[in-house]
Amino acid sequence: MKFSIKYQLSPRTEGDRLTENVPIRLRVSFAGIRVDLRSGYVIDAEKWDNNNACVKIGAKNSFNQTAGEINRALTNLSSIVEEVLTRFELDNRRTPTAKEFKAAFDEAAGRKKKEVTPDFFTVFDKFVVEAGTANNWVPATYTKFSSLRKHLYAYMPQ
Repeated sequence: MKFSIKYQLSPRTEGDRLTENVPIRLRVSFAGIRVDLRSGYVIDAEKWDNNNACVKIGAKNSFNQTAGEINRALTNLSSIVEEVLTRFELDNRRTPTAKEFKAAFDEAAGRKKKEVTPDFFTVFDKFVVEAGTANNWVPATYTKFSSLRKHLYAYMPQ
């Protein structure tokens, strides 16, 4: 799949363009789809090299991040884009939608935490609390479920 990546400064306002702390974004184009991604870095406009699409050598942003650090991170993001598109093409044998691509990119870049499924006993305890409240259980019912939990835990401890 052919794709292109362009780095550019994204203006925050329509009228007056900001010149300080302007976010750097990636514009990824593939199969007629254009997706804008945030890089997580900002730079002053005069420290950005439009011809080479990188931060000028020797420059720093307001967070004291160097040009080398930012440029390496941008290169790493390009690699992640390529990896996501290639993986999607090989696994699914189709072009991703913009929403699918953004979700896969965020996961690959470590921006989206994978959902952690709770263990059995966490769910069991939650059930006892919610069902007990909703059904007005008497203390003996709580004791019965507590005993059941102990037997289950003895059978398969975590």
